[in-house]
Amino acid sequence: METLHIQVINPKALEILNVLDELQLVKIIKADNIANKKLSAKYAGKLPPEIADEMLVYLTESR
Repeated sequence: METLHIQVINPKALEILNVLDELQLVKIIKADNIANKKLSAKYAGKLPPEIADEMLVYLTESR
């Protein structure tokens, strides 16, 4: 599955997207649901703590 941001220029395109959504070929997600999420909240828990610690040590040493 892939997530894309689409800017609708023509209202007919939005109608087509809504039909695709009804056919369950795509899922429409409103922009306000994806725009204001902090990166720390978005990626929280995605990296195992051991790897995060190793990366932090590497980053500190490379500076």
